[in-house]
Amino acid sequence: MINDLFCPILSIFGERLHDIIFDRNMTVPEVAKSIGVPKSTIYRYSSGKFLPSLYHAIALAQHFNCTLDYLFGIEEENHSVTFTQQSSFPERLKELMASRKISVLGLANNTKIDSRNIYYWLKGRVPAVEQVYILSRYFGCSMDYIIGRTS
Repeated sequence: MINDLFCPILSIFGERLHDIIFDRNMTVPEVAKSIGVPKSTIYRYSSGKFLPSLYHAIALAQHFNCTLDYLFGIEEENHSVTFTQQSSFPERLKELMASRKISVLGLANNTKIDSRNIYYWLKGRVPAVEQVYILSRYFGCSMDYIIGRTS
């Protein structure tokens, strides 16, 4: 369940998705088919009621050739980008933690993310998009950088 902290990104994500679909002269069924979800899922995302999984957020960003930071309201400008996987999320998280000289427990305390989640991520589990958002704000980098889509 998404808490009050994420209500703004819910609405921003919904608005951005709605606008980008409209600006590209596309339909919801076209977008849904392109990323492999039912059209009702895209309607739920664009209504600002649900956030996508990280997998679907990446698929949408790839489909629209934009950054996750744009879709989630961190960046104001939408600029065309092409991404290639640079490193895995666990590798990138380890690098960021090492650069800050922060332990799992320190990261958990500073971000209010359960330390069990961080341990799971370091072993390869995929975080929720809300958690990537929190990590990007904490480390001062883009969501795309955290998940290893940029160098």
